Amino acid sequence: ELQQEDRIKEENILGSDLEDKIATDPDLLGEPLLLIGRQVVFQDKNDRLDFLALDIRGNSVVIELKRSLTQGALDITSLRYASYLSKWKPEDFENQARQYLKKVGDSNFDFAAFFKSFCEGAGVKAVPKINQNQRVIVTGSIINDKLSRFAVWLRERNIDVTVVELQMFKDEDSILIKPDFIVPANREQVFAKEDVSETEAAPSDEKGKDAQWK
Repeated sequence: ELQQEDRIKEENILGSDLEDKIATDPDLLGEPLLLIGRQVVFQDKNDRLDFLALDIRGNSVVIELKRSLTQGALDITSLRYASYLSKWKPEDFENQARQYLKKVGDSNFDFAAFFKSFCEGAGVKAVPKINQNQRVIVTGSIINDKLSRFAVWLRERNIDVTVVELQMFKDEDSILIKPDFIVPANREQVFAKEDVSETEAAPSDEKGKDAQWK
């Protein structure tokens, strides 16, 4: 069992390790996520998203990493990224995934099958449509109250923001990470809005291919 006295709180250690750990295992954020982008550039060089993912409902997920307490405030940047993604079509996500997975020009890469495999691996039987909604996940090793209060205010207005504190612990020579849901207060609330089994599935043509990818 992880003990609070073994928790790491030195920012120089936390900032250097956390981004790579999320890139290796995005499920550290407490839910199944299909990572399809890292340091994604949008409309100009100043708009750079830490991570882009899809969740088991097909929602696009903006993941913002707070690397230190000086970055403790949740600003409008993440919401702006979500607004950009709201205009994306399925092929935009496929192109982004191809770039991230280094599959550009690979005629054997089938993003529809890739996403379907992710959904089935997470226990979702009906593959959902892509990008029906957009979400924001804010994470970091230490989350302050100012960020949490703003996230609560956004959720009360039906803007899907989740705040996850990734607590890091020293266990002999290894570092262990424990996700702690700050907003909402527990993992169950993240999935409380709808049953995943009832999520609207992507339409299929007569050959069984997902029509959203045509």
